[in-house]
Amino acid sequence: FTNKGRVFGVRGFSLPEPKTGKGKLVGTIITLEKEEKVVAIKDSHLDGAKFIFFVTKQGTAKRLPVEELDGLTRAGRRVLGLSEGDDISRVRTTSGTDDLLLTTALGQTLRVSEEEFRPLGRQAQGVRGIRLDDGDSVVGCDVVGDGRQVLFISARGIGKRTAYDEFTQHHRAGYGVRAMKLSEKTGELVGAWGVQEDEEIIVISSKGRMVRIGAKEISTLSRTATGYTIVALDEGDTVADISIVRKDDEEA
Repeated sequence: FTNKGRVFGVRGFSLPEPKTGKGKLVGTIITLEKEEKVVAIKDSHLDGAKFIFFVTKQGTAKRLPVEELDGLTRAGRRVLGLSEGDDISRVRTTSGTDDLLLTTALGQTLRVSEEEFRPLGRQAQGVRGIRLDDGDSVVGCDVVGDGRQVLFISARGIGKRTAYDEFTQHHRAGYGVRAMKLSEKTGELVGAWGVQEDEEIIVISSKGRMVRIGAKEISTLSRTATGYTIVALDEGDTVADISIVRKDDEEA
């Protein structure tokens, strides 16, 4: 899935397994347009999913039946029409009855049922998912799950876990509620991810540093709390992304 609303089908054996770890430019495997980049990869986790849920940086959301992805090839397929200047922020798979947590860079979160978004075809642009203040953008879309909590982390490595129960369900197109108290010290939120205590988190910085920590080492705090330093960063470095190491992934 790319930020410009296209999806490609690539067979696993065609991806390189270099011994040096350098890899190969994704543009040599699929044909990308100017300023187009990959934002999500889905594999066997699509099994059992009924919908693909997209949310853009400007707060537009769309629910696409998974059957629309049948027969994908490297040629690519348009799955979401985008407004000028907008990009896809997050891509998630859903069961058809899930709750979703939409999170913004300025610390707002909206919990909404996916059933508020009627299924749309590939050419449709989507509808308003969350309303944004000027200068804000969507950075997270998390599927609410039993036995999990939501992890928030900011650009400067400040984070926390918060129980899903702290976020009551609202209708789509609202502003939501405060997810984390932000300041100049914390920076903006990078995203939100559902985690279990027995899972691990890999924090990836903009300068290429990687730190692996256990989810249970991160305190559970209220939605209005600031959090604390999860990873100490060098001056000028920021958190770029998070990867969750699932228990079943390691066993595989």
